[in-house]
Amino acid sequence: MLFAGGCATADPSGSECDGIACAVAAVHLDGMPHCLGSVVSNDPEFPTSWILTAKHCVQLADAWDPIDIGRVTVMVRGTRFSVTELRVLGGRYYGLSELEEDLALLRVEGLPMDISGLEVGTASEGERVTAFATMDGSLESVGSTVRTVEPRLIYTEGVTCVGDSGGPLVASDGKLVGVASWRSGPGCEGGVSVFARADSDPEWFQAALSSLGRDGRSLGNSSAVLVDRRSRPRPEAWVSGPCD
Repeated sequence: MLFAGGCATADPSGSECDGIACAVAAVHLDGMPHCLGSVVSNDPEFPTSWILTAKHCVQLADAWDPIDIGRVTVMVRGTRFSVTELRVLGGRYYGLSELEEDLALLRVEGLPMDISGLEVGTASEGERVTAFATMDGSLESVGSTVRTVEPRLIYTEGVTCVGDSGGPLVASDGKLVGVASWRSGPGCEGGVSVFARADSDPEWFQAALSSLGRDGRSLGNSSAVLVDRRSRPRPEAWVSGPCD
């Protein structure tokens, strides 16, 4: 069982894209591909945008604070953008007990105005969804099915691997429902992929959008029910970290 973060082997941030893939960003650490992210706010009236990614991409295991913001950049359509602000969900400390708070927002400026931010929605069990993964040096969309929906997590068929953390899980209606967090199972075949629900904390999300001088997008209400956490697969180790 492992986190999907770590040293990415591909950089999906090419200049050519189509549809939802245009809103997928590459999150770099120390200038190297590290994780993925999604544009969730890009309004022509405001020069500042937000990228939603996984918290463990910007805050290492057992750390009390995120990594130095100067080490993080974002690549969109082949252009590198500096991160001017970083917000993580939950408290300062991040460890194995905080798996359900694996969300972070990166603030950037100057994104192309023709990139539409993804709207956040809610997934349902049994729904067909699309994940984005780095394969053979390019960004690929991979179909999957939602197995379980919890208040803060979504479980699907195994479709993610190392380097895919932070990437979007998109519902059949085109809305962003999850952020790639970790997977359970040997290697990168089969198993279960686990995504942090993009709508798990509407107040936190809306606060960031509101900080740009406008109302935050309504994320709706969660209809998920609580489950017995003891039956949940757990990652045995954190593997996300700087590239050697």
